[in-house]
Amino acid sequence: MKGYFFYPLLKIRSSEVTSDYDIFIINSQGDFIQTDRRKYDISGFSAGVELGNKWVIQDKFTVTVFGEAARNLGGNLEDENADLGNVEPRLGINFGYRF
Repeated sequence: MKGYFFYPLLKIRSSEVTSDYDIFIINSQGDFIQTDRRKYDISGFSAGVELGNKWVIQDKFTVTVFGEAARNLGGNLEDENADLGNVEPRLGINFGYRF
């Protein structure tokens, strides 16, 4: 299959991040503050879309370029979890060999 593609996506994440350093967050007043937490939970659910294009070269090799954006749902993750934003962008290039 080659050509353009577009599809909705749903992601479920269940994990905890451990940091060697103190975690900095932005509080509800917009102030950048340091916390003494070393761990935070990144479990959650997000919904979004992905689009891209796939090329087949000489019927053997494939190149796929894609981009996606997913919106985290359920709570303000920026306040609770340091660097995890409410929108997660992702860009990528995949190279493949067809057998």
